[in-house]
Amino acid sequence: MAEVAPQQQIQVTTSISQGQEQASAKASQSQAEEQAPIEPSSGSQMSKNVRGATRMQEVWTMNAEKRIAVQLNAQYIPIGDESNTLSNFIGSMVRKFNYAPINYLGWTEMSIHYKTDMWNIVESKFEFVPYKDESDEEITEEIEQEQLEAAKSWVFRNMSGKWRQWKNYLKSTRFDPSKTVDEMVDMLDDSMVAKDQFKTLVEYWCSEKAKV
Repeated sequence: MAEVAPQQQIQVTTSISQGQEQASAKASQSQAEEQAPIEPSSGSQMSKNVRGATRMQEVWTMNAEKRIAVQLNAQYIPIGDESNTLSNFIGSMVRKFNYAPINYLGWTEMSIHYKTDMWNIVESKFEFVPYKDESDEEITEEIEQEQLEAAKSWVFRNMSGKWRQWKNYLKSTRFDPSKTVDEMVDMLDDSMVAKDQFKTLVEYWCSEKAKV
């Protein structure tokens, strides 16, 4: 076997070391790229939400005696996987025209009875588990009610945000300024959207007030 001269051995060792460093750097870069979050487009996000609405069918058809327990944290905000289920369920609910009509221009203008009905539906499917500090001996009825009211506020904010997202999605996919109101209404083929509500919304989109 031929001997390698000391100088050649140093060069070979250096080349191997450099190659290993380059390979390690590439592997680290690849790993970082794989772990980097991917920002979805509005279309893909809505598609994801629509798929989530389909998966929520099991919650809608859940046994009337069963409720999903949602834990509250120290700020009385829902947490955990169950809170995600709750949020997705709310998203599926506000897309139903009989629960959250889209012909209201703003959430604050929507009749309170719609909001109350939706809250009652949430309470029929979910129960909120009060936060209990380790130092607390017991949770009084007053504290439990305070936590429930905070959770209710969170639910209503969630409803409002998802309802606005739904309307924005409809505008981005169904509104065509080159067509008349009636033409856009006639083209509507979504069973989750009532045509009379959609017409009111489209008329607003076409108005001068909406263009300001």
